[in-house]
Order: sequence, then C-alpha cells, then structure tokens
Amino acid sequence: MSGTRAFDLKEVFLQDCKYRNLSPATLKDYNWFLTDLAKNLGEPSQLNRQDIKAFVLKKLEEGQSPASANHYIRALKAFCSFLQREGHIESNVMAGLSLISMPEKLKPVLEPA
Repeated sequence: MSGTRAFDLKEVFLQDCKYRNLSPATLKDYNWFLTDLAKNLGEPSQLNRQDIKAFVLKKLEEGQSPASANHYIRALKAFCSFLQREGHIESNVMAGLSLISMPEKLKPVLEPA
C-alpha cells in the first residue's frame, strides 16, 4: 500500500458506505468498531487470521456477547473488502472467515386457552 495506512482510509470507506445508501446506524457501528480495531490491531494489510481470532477471543473473554464480537468481524470484513476492491491491499485476510456461532434462541411456546 503506497504509504497510506489502511485505517487512514476509514473516512473514505464510510463515504463509500453512504454512497451505497447503508443505514446511519450501520455507518455509526462501522465507525465505532473500526476505531476500536485501529486502536487494538495493526494495519489490515499486516494482519493474519490468528491476530483477528485472538482479538475476538479477547473480546469474548472480556464479557462481550458473540453478537458483539460478530459486529467486529462484519465491520472488518466490509472494510477489508473495500480496501481490496479499491486496490489498497492485495489480499483480504477476512475473506472466508466465519462468524462466531450464536446460541439458538428458544421460541416461546403458546399454551392453549
């Protein structure tokens, strides 16, 4: 990547998300999760799957739910896909990385009246 750090392109990514008409809530979430990722991880072009899995496991150990951990994964997947599509990184470390399994929610059973 020619001297530009990937996380410096976060605002360009968010503009692209606005262009694609993603919801304001999605934009806010992407911004928050990517800011936290930038503080805790290196550049996306330097990451490997083990770094990302270790980060997600740390979040789970800190008490975050699998749903919250999946938000990090989704935000980074979207960001890395954008970086690759725009030619800022050659390979997307997030391609094919699965989400955390979510516990099944039981549906309430209705009793006959």
